[in-house]
Amino acid sequence: MMRPMDTPTALPDSFAAGTTVKYLRSVPDYPASSGWTLRLYLAGAATANILATAVSGDFLVTIAAATTATLVPGLYQWTERVTKAGEVYVVGSGQIVVTPDISVAAPGDMVTSLEAQLEQVSALITTRLANPGADIAAYSIAGRSIERMDLEGLQKLQSQLSYAVNRARNGGGLGRQHRANFTGAENE
Repeated sequence: MMRPMDTPTALPDSFAAGTTVKYLRSVPDYPASSGWTLRLYLAGAATANILATAVSGDFLVTIAAATTATLVPGLYQWTERVTKAGEVYVVGSGQIVVTPDISVAAPGDMVTSLEAQLEQVSALITTRLANPGADIAAYSIAGRSIERMDLEGLQKLQSQLSYAVNRARNGGGLGRQHRANFTGAENE
């Protein structure tokens, strides 16, 4: 039987919660046509197990959108097991990342903690610049003292956070790379 060209043959490395995941799994040593069944197990912050459908000798694994919607985003372990007449064999295993369902995200849900910290530090700097005399740098009450970070320290922290956010957005790189050629002045 020919499989549709757009049907993957293995579980992807990641998928978004709330989406349908489908793949056609071939296990030549344990074909569906010989009575074997295949079940996919996911375990992480939540769990799921999915019984595959026999398609000729292969297995069509379909994880419904309603099932993936119940999975908390994060890293999951997965295992594929075949069974027949009391025999159970693991035919595949690994890790998969479930990403958040952006269709149900609230404002701020898709912001990393570094981005949120940068936003908070930037807002604090803006507030301090707008009201320079209203901010107390240090005070002491009943033997307990608190010292706030000065404006220079906040600006340094802002710079560090900005650098870290930019690296994260660029896959660990410093940013876009540009190629430049310099030519020397011709001798006169």
